[in-house]
Amino acid sequence: PGGEAGDGQRCGRCSHRISLVETYMKCRCGLAFCQRHRPPERHECTFDWHQMQQQKVARENPQCVAPTSAASSVAEWCRQHDKYHPCQAPGQRRAQQLHALGVLALCAFAARGVLLATLHMRFLLLVQQLVLGIALGAACGRLLPPALLGLPAPACRYCVFS
Repeated sequence: PGGEAGDGQRCGRCSHRISLVETYMKCRCGLAFCQRHRPPERHECTFDWHQMQQQKVARENPQCVAPTSAASSVAEWCRQHDKYHPCQAPGQRRAQQLHALGVLALCAFAARGVLLATLHMRFLLLVQQLVLGIALGAACGRLLPPALLGLPAPACRYCVFS
């Protein structure tokens, strides 16, 4: 046992003959095994699966860290943000702020609804506050930017108003 036979059609663990198809199904350690010894835990695999997974995670998720001294003030942070997230139209930043205000209104009304429903033990208060929050949020996020600024409402991913 252990080691591949000269003809390449023997199990690397028990040296039983294996089919031609099984010879092409090699393990990451480089050996071919019979059906019984194919799982890595059955043939004492020498391949480091943990390190391979760590390298894959590191390769697919690179670290993006800005230096801590990059923004010394709020104005500097805003300049850095505008540098990497530019606006196409002059009022677009204001439209984004109105959109964020709509989301905050939805969150505030949802929290108010949970509080009222808990205090008064009436579930309909929660639903009522959610409907009010969605209506006010949609007005701020979708209706005010075109009406006040003449710009299309901003679209952001996973937002209820986009």
